[in-house]
Amino acid sequence: MTSPNTIIADMQAEIDALRKERDKLLDSVSTAYGYLWHVNNEPGTPNQYSPDRASYEARRILRDMMTTEQRGEAINRVRASIYGFKSGAQC
Repeated sequence: MTSPNTIIADMQAEIDALRKERDKLLDSVSTAYGYLWHVNNEPGTPNQYSPDRASYEARRILRDMMTTEQRGEAINRVRASIYGFKSGAQC
């Protein structure tokens, strides 16, 4: 029989691992947001950043957070939203 202290220690280790993963995800999402925030092509504004470059950097960061399957599902879900396809329909 496993002692209560061992069970608690195992649960705490799992919680710590989940917190670490959450922090990594939040850092990646916030960095991607930061790239997109800097898109500014208004004439005369300082620190202009190309929308193409910002979207590339944001996609790169977010892509590395997901599996191929997750990326495909997300792309298809948004494609359906944009073009009015039924959910689950693929092009």
